[in-house]
Amino acid sequence: MPRLSAITALLVLVVSTLTGCAQMSGAGREWTTLIDGNTGLDNFNRLGDANWRALDGAIVADKGRGGFLVTKNSYKDFRLKAEFWADPTTNSGIFIRGSQLVVFFNGVQTVDVRDARFAQGPFALQFANGANNAPGGSIKWRKLQISAL
Repeated sequence: MPRLSAITALLVLVVSTLTGCAQMSGAGREWTTLIDGNTGLDNFNRLGDANWRALDGAIVADKGRGGFLVTKNSYKDFRLKAEFWADPTTNSGIFIRGSQLVVFFNGVQTVDVRDARFAQGPFALQFANGANNAPGGSIKWRKLQISAL
């Protein structure tokens, strides 16, 4: 996929343990791949009308009023690595929850917040339209991995 940049965001959610993913070790040394060039949408439920699909080794959305890919599993205490490419007009993100969220973007810490309301649950990838319902640009997720802490 020629336009997919190697931007990697490492999201670290620190609470206590991970649930719901049998492929992971309790020590958190193993990564489970939810999206890669060979996987489809099997690990997610679709919400909304975004046109999520596998295309050129990535999961892509570029049309619709908006939507989410919500993980089928529930998680607590994990690291999340994501490789993505976003068009300049994209309105997209990763919706996660928990008591502490620390975000590293290209190796630089950009966020450190606390909110204990939702310590466990699924997370979601978002596609949405822009301001005044202007069409959103493409979002491409090439690699998405999760590891227990």
